[in-house]
Amino acid sequence: MIMTATLPRIYKDKLKEYNIDIVYDEFIKDVDRHKVKLKDQEILDDVEFINKKAKNNKVLIIANTVNKSIEIYRKLNDIGVENINLLHSRFILKDKEKLEGQIKDFSNSENSGVWISTQIVEASLDIDFDYLFTEMSTLDSLFQRLGRCYRKREYKSDEANVYIYTKNSSGIGSVYDRDIYHNSIELLSKYDEKILKEAQKIELVDKLYSGEYLYKTDFLENFEKSMKILDHTVD
Repeated sequence: MIMTATLPRIYKDKLKEYNIDIVYDEFIKDVDRHKVKLKDQEILDDVEFINKKAKNNKVLIIANTVNKSIEIYRKLNDIGVENINLLHSRFILKDKEKLEGQIKDFSNSENSGVWISTQIVEASLDIDFDYLFTEMSTLDSLFQRLGRCYRKREYKSDEANVYIYTKNSSGIGSVYDRDIYHNSIELLSKYDEKILKEAQKIELVDKLYSGEYLYKTDFLENFEKSMKILDHTVD
């Protein structure tokens, strides 16, 4: 059994190639939860706007790397943002578990403020924030992040509740494949300042990992190399 929020087409196609029959169900929430805004600037350049939103809302900031999350924390602290917290994977286990409990408590409270984190919150924590400010990543990762904002609520406002920063994103070429990253921006740009429905998220990830978009990418080359190794390893 495979359980995942995003099953890219490349994996489904490979299973079919091996004559493995797959039956799958899609559990799609028919609730509008996210209106996205792409910003052609660095997230560090928008700290005053973030501070404004944090005065009366729960704000979550997600960076692609630990170093960037620390940099954002320091800059927000320098401008006097109140109730600011940081969570990433470099904390020792005891401290990380304590912080995970605190972010859950904050999510369930009536308090306002800011939590800054990395991919560590993408799938492991059941939290719900009012606004998400995030560096651009690949769509499969990005849509996991969106799940931490308006997690179970319907969003009805005219303004965006998810702000995605596409300039100088950290971790591109190391954490995230460069071709997949740029293709993600291309696909997502059609939904700028629009409600992004749950079914559309699935369709976008499927398209991102299709032959059309993977053609001649390093990602596809590495994927095929890995499958050849697997073919020669499994009897």
